[in-house]
Amino acid sequence: MPLKRISEAYLAGQAANILLPIRGGELIRIGMLGKADASSLARIAGTIAVEKFLDLLALTGLAILVLPSLRSIGSHYIPQGLAIFTVAAIAFLGVYVFWAPRLWPILKNKTQGSHSRWIVRGAEVIGQFVESSVWLRDWRKISSSLLITLVIWCLMWATNLLAFRSVYLRADPLMAGLVLVLVYIGLIPALMPGNIGPFYFFAQLALRAFAIPFEQALAFAILLHAVVTLPVLVIGGVILLLSGRQLRRARLEDQNFTGDEQR
Repeated sequence: MPLKRISEAYLAGQAANILLPIRGGELIRIGMLGKADASSLARIAGTIAVEKFLDLLALTGLAILVLPSLRSIGSHYIPQGLAIFTVAAIAFLGVYVFWAPRLWPILKNKTQGSHSRWIVRGAEVIGQFVESSVWLRDWRKISSSLLITLVIWCLMWATNLLAFRSVYLRADPLMAGLVLVLVYIGLIPALMPGNIGPFYFFAQLALRAFAIPFEQALAFAILLHAVVTLPVLVIGGVILLLSGRQLRRARLEDQNFTGDEQR
């Protein structure tokens, strides 16, 4: 797909995740990318699932590096839980990638015949998911995805370091990593629009573990939240508005065309 189209869908989805109290941005991404070709929905959903899996790997690795040295916040339980969940996810993905293409033809034959329509349709969707996972066997593509994930997480970590300097805090790599881990974990549930409360709480909690004064911790949390939220919200909001106008214009043209045909 064109990079412009992918970028618009991603930014619009991120803006929706910020505005909505639930994580509906992924559904918007799937809808915007798949509106031209409904048959690609399974592949798009599969790539988003792989994206979340790679983020889980990065989060677990960083948590294992950062949290064991910070017993003051009871953090020794978090790496263990993340490690167990990550191992389970890796095992599931491995079985899915290497065994699903072999088992699916057998299951597909059993679904054919006199079955209800929803079973046949469900089998088609599952088949599309299985076909879309074949690329995960290509180590070159996997390694490039891992490299991109590493670059993204390094940029997020560097953003924390720059925000430290902006509020006159020392650029501590360990502190920047802890902020990234706790804020990322705290934002997963998406409890409120903007995630203002959870973001401020977990960012300050990370800094309090290093005995940072409350005023500086709060200033850092406000600054970092603005830096990572406002640009995406503004750009994504504009994309959503333009997309809505284009959709209304297309519907109006279809209605006019249908009316002309009827006349």
